[in-house]
Amino acid sequence: LYDNGDYYTWSVRASDDSGSTYGNWTETRIVNISSEIIVSMPNDGINFGELTIDESKNTTTGNPNPFTLQNDGNCLLNVTINASQLFNTQPSTSDYYKYKIDNKTGEQGSFDWLLSATTWQQMPIGASPEIAIADLNWSDSTDICEIDLLVTAPHTEQPGSRNTTVYLVASLSE
Repeated sequence: LYDNGDYYTWSVRASDDSGSTYGNWTETRIVNISSEIIVSMPNDGINFGELTIDESKNTTTGNPNPFTLQNDGNCLLNVTINASQLFNTQPSTSDYYKYKIDNKTGEQGSFDWLLSATTWQQMPIGASPEIAIADLNWSDSTDICEIDLLVTAPHTEQPGSRNTTVYLVASLSE
C-alpha cells in the first residue's frame, strides 16, 4: 500500500508475432494503491432491558445479539474500543461492564485471535481506548467479527434505564 511507502512501477514494449523484434520501452509509470479504511456495523445496537440488582446479561447466547463489525475496505485494520459510563455508581472501568471479541459463525479467521481481546475484558470508560481487534481482514469470506457485551447491575445502583455509547476506531494495521 502507498500508505506504507510502497508502489508499483510499470512500463511496456511491443513485439512482433515472432517475438524477435521489440519496440522501445514506454515511459515508466508509477501506480499507487492507497488503503481504504471503511467499516460498517450490520448490528449496531444492543438492548438488555432493565436488570435487577446483581443480575447479569450478555450477548453470547444471541439474546440480544452482539455488535457485528465488518471491514468493507481493502486493508487489514486494528480497532480500538472504549465507552461512556453505563452505571451511575461505576464511573470508571469495572467488572460490571465487559466486552470480548468473537468469531461470527461462518467467518472464522477474520482477525488475529491471539492479539485481540477474545476473553472478557473490562470495558475502558472515558478517553483511554485499547486495541480490541487486531488485523481485521477485508476478504468477503472473513471480514466480520462480533463484539460481545456482558453487564451486571451493581448492588449499589438504583433501578432505571441506562445507556452507554461504545466507541470503535479503525486504523491501518499494516
